[in-house]
Amino acid sequence: MARRNSAPGLVLVMQAEPGFDLPETAADERTSPDSDGYTAFLDALMAETRAFAGEVLFVHGDTHVFKLDKPLIRRSELLANFTRLETFGSPNAHWIRVVVDPDMRGVFAIQPMIVK
Repeated sequence: MARRNSAPGLVLVMQAEPGFDLPETAADERTSPDSDGYTAFLDALMAETRAFAGEVLFVHGDTHVFKLDKPLIRRSELLANFTRLETFGSPNAHWIRVVVDPDMRGVFAIQPMIVK
């Protein structure tokens, strides 16, 4: 629907971390399509992101460590319009401000807000 409507951006939110972080070896993290429950999901996510002209912000929790990056699912492929935001979690109950501006390069401005 976002592609059909030429939306400037899209936000996807889920709890689990689907395995974006690659190991520090030359091989891909996933060795077979049946290795985990996320392989088919990530393949579809990559294909849809490639086909989408706008920005994709993927927000998830799970490990409770703040991360903002352009994760590499495969070492040979950077999806420039895909940004991962992993949120804070217990015991660090901070929050993240996301400003959405379709006229801004990147569409999303992300700022961690640390609670004292």
